[in-house]
Amino acid sequence: MKYGIYFAYWEKEWDCDQTKYIHRAKELGFDILEISCAMLKDMPDERLRAIRRQAEEEGMILTAGYGPGPSENLASADPAVSENAVRFFTELLRKLEILHIHTLGGGIYSYWPVDYSKPIDKEGDRARSIANVRKVGRVAEECGVDYCLE
Repeated sequence: MKYGIYFAYWEKEWDCDQTKYIHRAKELGFDILEISCAMLKDMPDERLRAIRRQAEEEGMILTAGYGPGPSENLASADPAVSENAVRFFTELLRKLEILHIHTLGGGIYSYWPVDYSKPIDKEGDRARSIANVRKVGRVAEECGVDYCLE
């Protein structure tokens, strides 16, 4: 059995340097550290490889979680938004591949938190989400990442 912890146990911000928790989690006896993808958005490949090496040196497994914002909504009725979301997740999955992260979880089929003050098209959102998750799922498979819907 392996034990893991989410970096947010120690943090209040999503877009922080989470790498300092690789060593801390290992020191406390954890095998897995889940990081937020928020810090990865604009991170260069060399930095990704350095994080991967750090985790490997500590013997830690990294996993990733994410709560997409409205501009990353795979279920959006706006084609520009859903195309941006597919592009975003494609780039993100390539980054996870570099990091040797094989699990991505979260509300990665829509956006978070959903704004219920606006009209909701459940049927349309569901259909668009399914179609776009299938596209992104193929990329995830190519990258060796399990795309886990929360």
